[in-house]
Amino acid sequence: MHSTLGLFTTLHYDTTFIHLPTLSLEIKFGCNGLESIVLYISAVLAYKATLKEKLYGLGIGLLSIYAINIVRIMVLGYVGVNHFEYFDVMHTYITQNIMIVLVFFVFLIYINFVKSHEKQYGTNE
Repeated sequence: MHSTLGLFTTLHYDTTFIHLPTLSLEIKFGCNGLESIVLYISAVLAYKATLKEKLYGLGIGLLSIYAINIVRIMVLGYVGVNHFEYFDVMHTYITQNIMIVLVFFVFLIYINFVKSHEKQYGTNE
């Protein structure tokens, strides 16, 4: 995180805080993307697929969700430094909802993978 957000502004961090020039972001429990990860894991495990497909989907999907969450935090840092008046709306409504939608899209990509794998190699039973 330090190197990516540090490309746009000066920062330092300690424990759960990222200190930017005009504000500090505390990465609390809900900000770490864990809720999105649990939602995705539940969907993949509930979906009818082989163990290998589920493991593949979990690996790629979790990395994708982690990356998406880092971008979300970067956007919030940018908005907090440059457009602070919009920070609360971005944090509370926009980025959280976008995160859920993007997790859904990652899951749709997983479903597409399973379906194409099924067509190529036979049924999933």
